[in-house]
Amino acid sequence: MFNVLYLYLLKYVFLFISLLFFSFSVYADDDFHLWLDEFKTYAKKQGVKDYIINDAFQDIKAPVKQIIKQDRQQPEFITDYWDYVSKRVTQHRIKRGLTMLDTHRDLLQKLQDKYGVPAHYLIALWGIETNFGDYLGNIRVIDALTSLAYDKKRRAFFSKQLLVFLQLSQQYSWQPRSVKGSWAGAMGHMQFIPSTFYHYAIDGNNDNKIDIWHSVEDALSSAANYLHKIGWKKGRLWGRDVILSKNFPYQDAVLKYKKPLSYWHKLGIKTAQNKSITVYDDIDASIFLPLGIDGPAYMLYDNFYTIMKWNNSANYALSVTLLADVLAKRGNEKLYKKPKYHQPTRFHDVVAAQKFLNNNGYNAGKIDGIIGAKTRHAIRKFQQDHLLTNDGYINNTTLKFINSLIKS
Repeated sequence: MFNVLYLYLLKYVFLFISLLFFSFSVYADDDFHLWLDEFKTYAKKQGVKDYIINDAFQDIKAPVKQIIKQDRQQPEFITDYWDYVSKRVTQHRIKRGLTMLDTHRDLLQKLQDKYGVPAHYLIALWGIETNFGDYLGNIRVIDALTSLAYDKKRRAFFSKQLLVFLQLSQQYSWQPRSVKGSWAGAMGHMQFIPSTFYHYAIDGNNDNKIDIWHSVEDALSSAANYLHKIGWKKGRLWGRDVILSKNFPYQDAVLKYKKPLSYWHKLGIKTAQNKSITVYDDIDASIFLPLGIDGPAYMLYDNFYTIMKWNNSANYALSVTLLADVLAKRGNEKLYKKPKYHQPTRFHDVVAAQKFLNNNGYNAGKIDGIIGAKTRHAIRKFQQDHLLTNDGYINNTTLKFINSLIKS
């Protein structure tokens, strides 16, 4: 009898803990309204007033399916590197960016002096995020965050963002149903999610308010403060494009595989100008091949990973850094050209490869057509076992080899 009572007690303890950490999973699959009532109760316990809760949710009847769909299809993670970057680092955006560098020169210099973040990075981020304020998003933030908080995929993360948004609405007297942003609840010129706003948004023009929607000073100052606080290294590059040696060990070309510059120097890596890399003892770097052996090679430093804290996508970070490089050289540097034999990796090819890998003992993870960390690891292991160049990418040679095995 005691054991039965103990198990029941333990069950409710776990239930309470799950609510405490924003999971709200008890009713989420069965009834949206019951889940929403549960969330409202939780928000009240966290100090959100009734008038904010009532105003925020008064006309929300169901999650917005299109918002959830967009979360499943983020271009940063499903679009080929070349297609992604070439649509964002454009001659038009470069021209606009150069104009913005001149227009806001004094502000940008002040921010660089204070936070150590060069002007061209801030302008590049601004251009990639909202095309320099042209498009701040037209989706109600309350709709976006409520839909994503209800959804299973990232419920804990977006439940937290929803709670913080309500708290911000109360603190800054926002009308929550009037605040608009992206499908992910990102706001303003630099697309800050609520928790980023809470921790890093500042009053850049000293008017005693923070307005990242209408004040460029506030938006850019907040962005510089954010980068500084999350680890930007003053006076350092983001990385560089490099030339790999003929015998380069491609298993080392992994984002998280960081080694001292002396390590890469010994492997014979050269700069894009075919010169030996300079060795600094206090700098670690990694090698990244966004298109495998069929595309460019980049040596990445700490500042690249700082930008990935802004948006955890290598494609996104490369778009920002490549645009920043061109802006720094006043538009005179040629953009990376499309590989001569490059073909975008097609969704159905990735799905077929994932199925094949899983069926043959290589754990490629979920069959979703996305080349994530598990899929790359599986591809790399497959390539090693079959004496292929193990770049972890579904390159032309690897794809042809997999297709021949599927057909045989």
